[in-house]
Amino acid sequence: MKLYYNLSEINPEIPKIVSIGVFDGVHKGHLSIIKSLQTVAKANGGESYLITFEPHPRIVLGQSDFKLLTLKEEKIYLLERSGLDNLVILPFTKDVSELSAKQFIVDVLLQKLQMKTLVLGYDNQFGKNREGTYEVISTWNQSANFELIQLEEHTNDAGKISSTQIRNHLEAGEIELAIQKLGYAYSLTGIVIEGKKIGRTIGIPTANLSINNTKLLPKIGSYIVSVLYENTSYKGMLNIGRNPTIGNESQSVEVYILDFNEDIYGKSLEVSILQFLRDEQKFNSIEELKTQLHNDVEKTRLFFQ
Repeated sequence: MKLYYNLSEINPEIPKIVSIGVFDGVHKGHLSIIKSLQTVAKANGGESYLITFEPHPRIVLGQSDFKLLTLKEEKIYLLERSGLDNLVILPFTKDVSELSAKQFIVDVLLQKLQMKTLVLGYDNQFGKNREGTYEVISTWNQSANFELIQLEEHTNDAGKISSTQIRNHLEAGEIELAIQKLGYAYSLTGIVIEGKKIGRTIGIPTANLSINNTKLLPKIGSYIVSVLYENTSYKGMLNIGRNPTIGNESQSVEVYILDFNEDIYGKSLEVSILQFLRDEQKFNSIEELKTQLHNDVEKTRLFFQ
């Protein structure tokens, strides 16, 4: 996959089959669009191009508390695996948000990119006030000399597939449903930082992770996870919460790696969330907490067996 941040770098002679969208999460619905994009591109002797934006439009338009399923680097990695030929990441600004769908198609996709075909997802909307629907664009695309294709809605046994639905599942702790719609386990990547080291005193030493503050965290609670450290995968447990038994006020993200004893301060861990274990609760004593954590460890071992 070729990555572009500037349309002027793209070869104007190659027939371009284009789709446009944020593609946050790069879920199964997105992958279905890319598969169709590739099929159309091959049939036309061209290449597939996905136009996406950075930062997320909702953040630029004032929704400062909006959280992402995939950070830019994660999105690029997932799209590289999708079979996409070309990814174009354009800056999203207030000025871009004021462009009508027609302006964007004519000025950017046709004049600068020289697009041949535009492939839209079933509910794709873009441009000012999200006016760029298939119905609107189809009224003038023939005079603008490009082919327009709309794809059918992609669903599976878990139901409708959308980034919003996946966010809702994660925030509800519905990990299995999120995995079914994403097509992979939702992950958090962070650097190990200093914590209060309470876990060491009860035989459950945890690594505190610093997570990008624009990344969506699942529901507060405990999870079964796999942990990738220096290209090796380990079994683990993740806790997202305030640790009320020991009186923490700030929220933390901590991972306990089973059968592991290394100094990893300052190192990067990728934590893939596999199953919700339990809600966060306040115990009457550290001893009760210790008992519960050891029970959680046993459940985690059984899960991996």
